Amino acid sequence: MPNNAFYEFIDIDQYNSWKFKNGKYPTRYTVADVKKGKEYIFCISNYLGLMTYITGDIIQVVSTQPFLFVYSGV
Repeated sequence: MPNNAFYEFIDIDQYNSWKFKNGKYPTRYTVADVKKGKEYIFCISNYLGLMTYITGDIIQVVSTQPFLFVYSGV
């Protein structure tokens, strides 16, 4: 169902705090909300955001206009 999915991003620091220290749930950002130079965990969500698949891939945003990123690791 690719027409019913979109991309979301979780700040790497929030993700690590949540995953390893049982912190509060991380904020999920859309493409419009990411910041240049920051690292994020790449996620795929369904249409209403009820289900999210966290890939675990780390990306770094290179540009927001146009949106470009590089793969930073797992």
